[in-house]
Formats: sequence, C-alpha cells, structure tokens
Amino acid sequence: MEAVVPSSEVDAFIRQHIFFVFGVLSFIQYFAHKLLKYGFRLYALNVLKLKEKDLTKFSEHALSFIYYTTTFTVSCFVCYQKIWFWNISKCWTEYPYRTDGDVLWYFLFQETFYFASLIHLLTSGSASKNKVMITHHIVTLFLVGLSYLSGHTRVGMLVFMVHDCSDIFMEMARLANYAKANRIKNISFVVFGIVFFITRLIIYPFHIIKSVLFESSPTAPLTPYGGMKLYYIFLGLLLSLQVMHLYWMFLICRMIIKFFSDNMDVKKDIRSDEDEDLKEE
Repeated sequence: MEAVVPSSEVDAFIRQHIFFVFGVLSFIQYFAHKLLKYGFRLYALNVLKLKEKDLTKFSEHALSFIYYTTTFTVSCFVCYQKIWFWNISKCWTEYPYRTDGDVLWYFLFQETFYFASLIHLLTSGSASKNKVMITHHIVTLFLVGLSYLSGHTRVGMLVFMVHDCSDIFMEMARLANYAKANRIKNISFVVFGIVFFITRLIIYPFHIIKSVLFESSPTAPLTPYGGMKLYYIFLGLLLSLQVMHLYWMFLICRMIIKFFSDNMDVKKDIRSDEDEDLKEE
C-alpha cells in the first residue's frame, strides 16, 4: 500500500508561492555551501596538508559527495513508500495527480542545488572547460521545472535516483585521490563505472524512458500546462540526458582501458572537459 503524505498548510503555501520559496532556499543553500566549504578547506589544509591550488577543488568535491549521498538516501526513503517505485506503470495512474509534499520538498531542494551549481560553473572562470557539465545542469533545471509543471514528478524522482547513486562513487574517488588513498580511489572508480553503466545505460533508457514513451503518451494530453507540446519537450530533455550519458560512458571506457594499462591506477578525471588529474602529485 502506498503511503499517502497528507497535504499540510506548509505544502499549500509552497504550492502557492513556489518562486518565493525557491529564492529563499537558494539563499540558504548558498550560505550553507560557503560555510561548509570553508570547513572542508580548513580540514584539507591542516589535516591533509594539501597545496593551496587543491584546497578549493577538495572542498567542492567534499560538498558534492555529501550532497549526492544525502539526496540519494532521501530519495530511497521517499520512494520506498511509493507503489510507483516498485511498479513504474503506476507513475501514470490517475494522471495528472497531485504531487506529494515530500516529493515537492525534494524537487525544490534539487532545483536550488543545480541552480547554485550552474551559477558557480558560469562564474568560476572555467566555463569554457566544462561545456558538457553546464549543458547537463541547464537541461536538469528545465527537466525539474517541467516535471513539476507537467505532473511528471514521479518519473522525475526515479531520474534523480539513477543519477545521484553513481555520482557518490565518483566524488569518493576524487576525495581519495587528494587523501592519497590510491586503493580506495581505484576501487571507487571501478564501482562508479559499473553503477554508471547499470543505472544510466540500462535502467534509465530501458526502464524510465521506455515508460515515458509507451505508458505515459495516452495520458499526456491531460497535462495541465501545455498538453502534448510539454510532453514532447519533457521527453526531448530526457533523451538529451541520455546522449550525455553515452558521451560520458565513452570517456569512462577510455579511462578503464588506461586503468589496466597503467598498473591498475586511475590517472585522469572524467566528466569534465578540463581532464583534471587524478594521479598522485
């Protein structure tokens, strides 16, 4: 039986003032990001004895590791109670449906994170080196917004789950590299590659996109904002993410080949056009 989250006055306020709440959460997340980043920077400087040029990257990867671990854990907790998590065809039952309060909160948190991350990428001076990641963030922002407007939040939750779980291990490998824990770095990278392949090249296209293509289309005209046109935009964004997944899988495969040719040691970072070093300094 699916756990039904009762609508509260807080949920009702959020629905009526969605952009105001988005702004407040973005403001809070910005300052929380600054505070945590400062703490990780001190840890990297005083405990790991990192060089000045590595402090910023370490603190950013530490924040990303905590974020992805937290969001994946929360999404598992939220989705475990939903019948549509166990049977994806139920995502379209009684569509369009009212988004549950816990799912709404989760979407807002994800939207503010990707908005803050996009601003950081655009203002960090490395925008030209991270074109694919910037494109990914822009697509994700539109996808989150359209998921809410079009009532596809159930599928949106599943998309977030398959994305966040692999990123945990990528960030773990990056942190282990700075800590000079090569065994953890290599194991984390291998696990990342396996999880990435399963979640983004199998579950995402053949389970989630397949459901959107063949199970949701009869109900798409019921979409309250834009009808069938919004459905096709939503589907197009999902497919564009898959193109990026294929590109990143190509880079991962290239790294795996290099991994075995370099005595089982990961040398280069991936998912970034700047080809950041993962080798020991």
